[in-house]
Parts: sequence; structure tokens; C-alpha cells
Amino acid sequence: MKKSLLCGALLALLYACTTSSDVDRSTLSTVDAPDVVYAELDDATRTYADEAMSLYWHEGDEISFFTVTYNLRYRFDGRTGDDSGTFSKTSNKLVTGNEIPTNYALYPYREDTKIMEDGEITFQLSDVQSYAVNSFGRGDNVMIATTKDCYDSVLRFKNIGGYLKLQIYSEAMDIERIEFCGNNNEPLAGECHIRGYYGQMPTIELLDNAVSTLTLDCWQSNRGRYTSLSHDAENPTIFWIVLTPMIFEQGFTVTIYDTEGNAYTKSTSKSITISRNTVQPMAAFDPTATDDSGEGDNDGNN
Repeated sequence: MKKSLLCGALLALLYACTTSSDVDRSTLSTVDAPDVVYAELDDATRTYADEAMSLYWHEGDEISFFTVTYNLRYRFDGRTGDDSGTFSKTSNKLVTGNEIPTNYALYPYREDTKIMEDGEITFQLSDVQSYAVNSFGRGDNVMIATTKDCYDSVLRFKNIGGYLKLQIYSEAMDIERIEFCGNNNEPLAGECHIRGYYGQMPTIELLDNAVSTLTLDCWQSNRGRYTSLSHDAENPTIFWIVLTPMIFEQGFTVTIYDTEGNAYTKSTSKSITISRNTVQPMAAFDPTATDDSGEGDNDGNN
């Protein structure tokens, strides 16, 4: 079921008392936000991927929805495997905020996510991601939806980042975590600004306090164990890392930690480009193998 989104511009102006000098009272509105919004996954957007790269929502996914500058929380009503459906508001209270140009939504929901009156969203991009089989972890794939105007009732989500696909194999090894960093200390996570545009690609900018190392946690809570590596070089274990679009001009380094306390470092000095909505696969490698070239075994293959 689709319901029209309410627009803050249509509601009465509120001259509430406030001590904040940052609030523009001339655009302050009280909103009875819609109980339900409708969402679709645009282009190759997904909250998780299967082996065929099909596009799905995950049961219980939550988004931030903005019809004014107030962070409303909505939860997916459907089941894992749905590529569209409704999200329901988790609170029935009226909200007050400044008017914004149109409606925006961001996945995943974060309590501290904020939006400015011009539509610029401030979001905390996590430096810890979670392993998932043939996919990225739930909540790691940040997406934004921007409607045509404040009357548009459909949220069409687009991916913010791109994907690095590591392919690893070895004899009898359980992986606790993988640490990733660019060889030029590229910013990878932390506070960022995100902008969405109707019918166009979104943009993201990491701020000066960004961190330069990402950790992929390889604990599988549904199985109660860490991730075991495949023994087969032709069918390696796949590890996905979600990255903001950028060029690693001097390559990158991954450090693989097993459950026995051993660390294996592999590096490539080749320039690697991460593009929005695109998978960058790396050649399969064995982290225990000796490589005298200094290049590592994981040079990129498109």
C-alpha cells in the first residue's frame, strides 16, 4: 500500500519559544508525518546481495525519513527477499523542524543523523563492518532516497558507495577480522556529509576527523563461530567491503587476523578505483603464501 507523504511546507507555521540561535523560525513547521512510506531499490541498490546479485531488502531494516529537519524512524514491514514495500513509522508523535526542499530518506537509521535546511545530511559512517556470506553486512551499505518534490510518495533508494570484493583461501584457517587501509592514508569512515539528488547520483564527503582504517568483523552470530576459509583456490571465500567512491592511487593493504592470534598482511601498490554502485573484484590469494615481489597476491582484476 502506498500513502502520500506529507510536506512540511503545507502545514501551519509554528512560532515556538526556543533558545537556539541556529533555528530559523520563519521555516519552522509541525508535521504529522505519514504512518507509512513506500520504498523501492533503484538501479543495483541492495541492503544485501545474493550470489546472483539480486536486489533485496532485509526484514527489520530501518531508515531515517525527513519531511522536515527531524529524524523520523521507520521500519520495513516486509520480509527478507522483498525488493520493495512499505516502511512504518515507529512513533506516532508530532514532530517539529525546519522546512526542507523535498523528502529525503537514508539507510540505515542512525539516531544522530541530521539534515540541514538545504538537504545536506550529516551521517556517521562506521569504521567496523560485518561479514555476511556472499554479501556485505546488514547496515553497511549506505543508501539515500530523494523524492521529486514534497508530494512524491515513493522513496527510490540509491547506493552511496562501491564495493571491494576480496577472495581468500587457505588451509584450515578461521578468520577473526580483516583490517583494510589505503597506502596513502585515504579517509574511510567517520563523520560525513551526504547529498541526494532526484534522478541523479548522490555524493558523499568525509570530514577532517575521518579515520583511515576499516575493520571487517568476521564473527557469524547466526552460526556462533568465526568465518572459515575455503581450501579451494577456484572457490575462495568472498569478503565484501563497502567503500566510498575514491581512487587508491598507491594501492591498499589488508591484514588478516586468524583465531590463533596470527596476522597476515597482503598489499598491492597498483592504483585501484572504487566507483559508486560498482564491484571491484580482486584476484584470489592465500594469505600464508610467500610473495617475494612485495606486491602481494591480490592485484585487481575487473
